Amino acid sequence: SFGGWCSTPAYRPIVLINHPNYKDPSRWKSFHPDGSFKKLLFNKFKTVVGAAENCLDEQENNTAPYNYTAKDLIIYKGYQNKTGQKLISIGLDSKHYHCDGPIEPAWTPHWFLINKDIYYIGNDMSVIDAVDYDNDCKSEMIFWHSGYNEDGYILFYNDFIKRVDYYWKY
Repeated sequence: SFGGWCSTPAYRPIVLINHPNYKDPSRWKSFHPDGSFKKLLFNKFKTVVGAAENCLDEQENNTAPYNYTAKDLIIYKGYQNKTGQKLISIGLDSKHYHCDGPIEPAWTPHWFLINKDIYYIGNDMSVIDAVDYDNDCKSEMIFWHSGYNEDGYILFYNDFIKRVDYYWKY
């Protein structure tokens, strides 16, 4: 977990706060989403990611269109809270990616929030924690982000309506 541009860190990222607001009123917990979420998220995933490419031969590194279906998706992680909101990370299985160099975005984990509707919130992220940082009786969620030549943090708040990104480049 928490790998980055400069490999996996020796220690897990932590959050320091100056007031004792460490409760998770929304009670986010990990869960194992079943295969039905592949079908549920497929259209939104395809809208966000679009076409995918893959290489037929690692030595040649020539790309070709990769026609994928919901069956080709894998679920990386799932979280749900006490009100039934769900966060699910889904993408094409990178074990089947055969190109040299940085991995194409379609082959990275993409996060979706499932509430009354389905919302895309980002990719290349790992959950660090869910806590009520601002003491408003709602949990905020902080993620580790790692992408091509960048790492950083993303804080979602106000029921995932707002976010703050803090990235650095190498």
